[in-house]
Parts: sequence; C-alpha cells; structure tokens
Amino acid sequence: MNTRHVTSLVAAGAAIVMLLSGCGSTGISNSSNASYSNIISVYGSEPAHPLFPGNTTEAGGGKVVDQLFAGLVTYDARGGIHNEVADSITSSDNATHYVIKLKSGWKFTDGTPVTAHSFVDAWNYTANSANKQASASFFSTIEGYDDLQKPDVDPKATLSGLTVVDDNTIDVKLSQPDSAFPVKAGSHAYMPLPESAFKDPKKFGQHPVSNGPYKFVSWQHNHSIEMVKNPDYKGNRVAKNDGLNFKIYTSPDSAYADLRGGNLDFTSTIPDTALTSFQSDKSLKAYNEPGGNTLTFTIPEWLEHFGQNEEGNLRRQAISMSIDRKTIAEKIFHGTATPAVDFLAAPISAYSKELKGNEVLKYNPSKAKELWAKANAISPW
Repeated sequence: MNTRHVTSLVAAGAAIVMLLSGCGSTGISNSSNASYSNIISVYGSEPAHPLFPGNTTEAGGGKVVDQLFAGLVTYDARGGIHNEVADSITSSDNATHYVIKLKSGWKFTDGTPVTAHSFVDAWNYTANSANKQASASFFSTIEGYDDLQKPDVDPKATLSGLTVVDDNTIDVKLSQPDSAFPVKAGSHAYMPLPESAFKDPKKFGQHPVSNGPYKFVSWQHNHSIEMVKNPDYKGNRVAKNDGLNFKIYTSPDSAYADLRGGNLDFTSTIPDTALTSFQSDKSLKAYNEPGGNTLTFTIPEWLEHFGQNEEGNLRRQAISMSIDRKTIAEKIFHGTATPAVDFLAAPISAYSKELKGNEVLKYNPSKAKELWAKANAISPW
C-alpha cells in the first residue's frame, strides 16, 4: 500500500496551538493471510461526505482520496515536495504571482485528458461558497476569493486570480504573499476534476473519476470501498499491488480482531487495548517508528483570559508547562508517541530540537503555578 502522503494541520488566524506529543507511525499486517489476487485489504472508516476532494477533511474519506487522486505535487516521508502532475511551479512578485506548467499525457480514468482546466475548474468549484465545500478556505489567498464568499454569489462565479493560459499552463495571482502555495498544492483541495464532476456532482461523489495510483471500483456504504491499480498513472506513487479494499469498521478494535483472525491485511490504527501487546504478537508483522503527525489542542484567543496579550500568553505557558508529555507518551501511548519539542514531527526535514521558546513544552509544575499567579495578578481567574 502506498502511504507517502503527509497531512499538515495549520492553526488558522492567531489561534495558539498547544503541542502535546508527536505521534508515531504505527502499523500491522497479517503475516499468514495468503494474497493470491494481490488485492490488499485495509482498515477504513465510512467517509463523512461524498468523495469530492475539496469536501474531504477527515480520515475516512481522506485515505481514499489520497489513493484515487494525483495533484500538482506529492510529499515524501520527510515533508519534501516533489512535482507530480506539475512540471514546474514558478514564483514571482514576492510570492504573489505563480505560473504553473503541467506535464503532458496525464488522463483521468474515464480517458479524458488532465489539463489546466481540470485544476482551475476544480479550484473554482471548491472556493465558491455556493457549492458548500469544506476546503474552500484553502484558496483564501487567491484574488477574488472574498467575492465568492458572499451569500448571494453565483454558483458559476470564479476566482479572478486564476487564468488558463493554455492546456498546460495556469496563471495564479494572489491577494497577498504566500510562499507556502506550492506546499498547499498537494492537498486534497487542489486535486483536479474531470468535466463529469460538474455535470453530475451527486453521481461523481459516489463513483469518482480520478487520475491517481488507483481507479475506483465500488463503494458499499458502511461496508467497503474497492479500487484497482490505475494502469495509466504516471506519477511518483506507483502501486506495488493490484488494488485496495478499504474495509469499513466502526471501531479499531473490530479491525484488530479481524487482523488477528486473518480477515484483514493492514491497519495503521492500533486500538488502546492493544498498544502494549501488538509489537510482540507473533501472528502479526508490526512496526513502530516516528511519523509525520502531531497531537495538539487549541485555546481560542477570543476566550476571556486567553486573548493575544500578556495574560493570555502567561496562561497558555502555564497550562503547557503543567502537562507531563513524557509520562503521557510512556504510560498512555505505551511508547508509540514522543514528547513534542517543535511544531513539526521528527521525520520532517525542518524539525529542530532547538526551537526558540520550546522550554514551555517541558514539564515544570512549579513554574506553571508561578506563571498562573502572574496572570491572576493581571486579571483574576
């Protein structure tokens, strides 16, 4: 199974993110399950929405969309970016103008070509609030985005900053500098869509036509999602099997039982009840290594006593320093997580143990009480 995609969580606006622990990458496969057809059965959960990339923001649908679609770029295990459908993404004017060149020869699983229109039409559809797509805000820095958020917006209205120059060229004008644009371009929101998606969105959401490593076969709700290897895929993530069968479960415990019983090939979600035993279970092949995720919680700045001011900062620091991340990682996650020292997880190339200010991530209850008292002196809790 191909699992190179890295999901990135970004705190919007001025919200402060409290880092708890860096999640490890864990997984298991059944070592005795003979695979004569080379179709891999994988743990999955029922997608919350139809399979439109721009409306997919949760794991159930995200794991499926990751395998079905290919975007401008892909990410490697260390967070590096590699062109996929894009041949080049060139920035100018202080990262407010981008020219995207596409590779030729890509096509969707219905045989239609992947062109600049495939991307631009998909982005316009997702950004337009009339279409109620959960990832609309991913396009907030493109010129014309605010106009598409008006209550009476025409469902066919488009982003003024997007221009199709020719079949292989997209011109993007931003309303503000955004050096992270090429990084975001590999997310679900930026995936291309064929013309059929707009002709019958309801049908497409249940039976998507895609351009990624796999081709959609069927979706039996609350039971399974099946896909086979896409022979026309030209990207970085060529499948090493004939297909995937996402078996849909309501709990990781049920999936784990099926795994041990030989009815499931792979899961990356380990139930709490098995965290202490999955690595020593001789019927399974298990791995536990650093992954690209972090567990966080956010205290909104609009809450009383938690504004973007001295009092709010003191209280956040105090709460952070009252959390014993080391004990949580060892006793609750049983060694499948590591205490955070950065906003990034350890495998990401920009990760650093020397992040300025990360002393607030270290357990120090006496200092936490001192900081909380200082906050109370400003405004009593």
